Amino acid sequence: MPVSSAVPIRETDTFRRSREVLATEMERRRREGPTETEEAAVAAFRDDGIIYDSGAEARFPTAQRFEVPETGGITGQTGTISFQFEPGWSGENQADASLVEIGDGRFVIRKNVSFLRFEMTGDNGAETSTGFSMADWQPGQRYQITTTWNGGMMQIYVDGKMAAQQYYTNPFEIPAGTPTYVGTDPQPAPVAPGVLSNLRLSNEALGPGEIASLAAEASQKTN
Repeated sequence: MPVSSAVPIRETDTFRRSREVLATEMERRRREGPTETEEAAVAAFRDDGIIYDSGAEARFPTAQRFEVPETGGITGQTGTISFQFEPGWSGENQADASLVEIGDGRFVIRKNVSFLRFEMTGDNGAETSTGFSMADWQPGQRYQITTTWNGGMMQIYVDGKMAAQQYYTNPFEIPAGTPTYVGTDPQPAPVAPGVLSNLRLSNEALGPGEIASLAAEASQKTN
């Protein structure tokens, strides 16, 4: 399937400010450690299986690659990855580019030409994936994406509704400390420009009702 050649990406003022805010916050956490409020929040999240929640303030330009801090607790047996995404590409963009990746491709949510795909690679190297067409997505429109895996079933939801699912049988385990990445390095890979926010990682697979509530909450925040 053809993909576009890598081209230089012009960094907009919005993307540059998002990158600078994220870099400043990561440096503060490195120097000072978490605040008491952050520690309490993390404890509450982990009680619910949530190991990372970026909130709305952290906005990741996906035409660049970021390592997300403090996300090394994903175990791999069950889980949820959810986020809001605003596409920034035109209809001509044919890139095959990662939006979210855990480890070296163990879990990947990617734009594959005109499809959004959720891929997982088992311990034996075998890959299982599912996906759906997003050819009608509009630049600047926010979409709530939720992917789950549990009991041999991987699923993708968009705005609270199931868009694709696939059974899997490949055994997999994610070592402690495995990093999470957002976006794609534009050199040399093609990119899928856009902005990702409200990234949440959990070791529990949300059910359909919880996913619908999450989408409704996200919609209220953006309206």
